[in-house]
Amino acid sequence: SLFNYRRKKLFEELLLWCGDKYLFVRKEPNIYTIVNEPVSDKEFMGIVTLINLGADTISDITLHLPEKWAVAKGFYILNQDGEWEKAECVSENQELKLGLELDYCEPLYLMIK
Repeated sequence: SLFNYRRKKLFEELLLWCGDKYLFVRKEPNIYTIVNEPVSDKEFMGIVTLINLGADTISDITLHLPEKWAVAKGFYILNQDGEWEKAECVSENQELKLGLELDYCEPLYLMIK
């Protein structure tokens, strides 16, 4: 039921009201999100997997970062060679805007430091 723009918007507002502990994609109900956090202290805060389940290519993805990740300094994307490269993004307050395109069922891996 979250593949609906109205329900997605209501769910986003509910998450923010309940404590702001979760990362989620803003305004795009067709993006599936997996968030992995390290068990012990590591050099990164988390790794996020984004998968577009809609038929159309999505560009200009905006993520809402939880409070604990709002202080993040570096954002890296896993490239085709399996290496982490600096992401072209803009981070302000708790919003992260990725200037990338996400094709159908093609995962995007984002490391947040």
